[in-house]
Amino acid sequence: MTSNLKYQLTHQLNNKALANDGYTIITGAFSQLEVAAFLTALEQVMFDVTNNDVCREEVGGDNYVSGIDNLSRQAHPEFLKLNAHPIIQSLLQQIYSKEYTIIQDFAVTKTLGASSKVSWHRDIHPERWDHNYMLGIYLHDSAAEEGALTIIPDSHNSWLDICKLQTMPSVCIPMKAGDILIHDMRLAHSSPPLTTWEKRYVVYLEITSTQYALTTYGEALVESRKLLAKLSKEANNGCYSELIPAHRQLIYDNQFKPLPSLYCFEHMTLKS
Repeated sequence: MTSNLKYQLTHQLNNKALANDGYTIITGAFSQLEVAAFLTALEQVMFDVTNNDVCREEVGGDNYVSGIDNLSRQAHPEFLKLNAHPIIQSLLQQIYSKEYTIIQDFAVTKTLGASSKVSWHRDIHPERWDHNYMLGIYLHDSAAEEGALTIIPDSHNSWLDICKLQTMPSVCIPMKAGDILIHDMRLAHSSPPLTTWEKRYVVYLEITSTQYALTTYGEALVESRKLLAKLSKEANNGCYSELIPAHRQLIYDNQFKPLPSLYCFEHMTLKS
């Protein structure tokens, strides 16, 4: 089994970029073999029509999957491993000096033809921020006009309204499959739909300080996520037993409602 020291040496986090720019990229964090395993697991879940965690939409008479919630609840070890994966743990230990909690895990799946544009928004209001980050694992390449994340530089340090921020100059962040992008949840961002590329899948983990999680969501939620982290470590050690899915279901029975993201509804066109 590979020690965490290897990951700490290979995948150093640029904390200065995270603080100054509001995001940082870890290139080649996952191998193409690992990416392929994630994709296989993801698509097995996506096409399960009985799964209520799969988010679906209809566009022009065609059905698309736009995302998957509660990834760790899915009956696949690849997803359960993520919460305590050595690479993930190493990166988060470089961010947090105290305890952290992974609040949720989900996937966003952009597909050519779907209405997959993500409008400008912030994931959290600046006044609520307490080391809240989103960690995205890219399973496909992304580029300008092909689903890449677009940000407003330095917006994580701004108290301006999102309607004002979205009018400012933006920067596109291209990514490669296997890369990780961590962004400050105050950062104003958006992403366009695909125009020629077929797919852009990203697996996300939302992380915050444990103190923030306790204050915002309560002790029961934090304890359930601690149990989930324990099961994730067992899965990484090869102990993926038949009992684990039942335990995961009990964990996710303790539901929570994420705080709403901040959009500029003044500039959004509502669908009729």
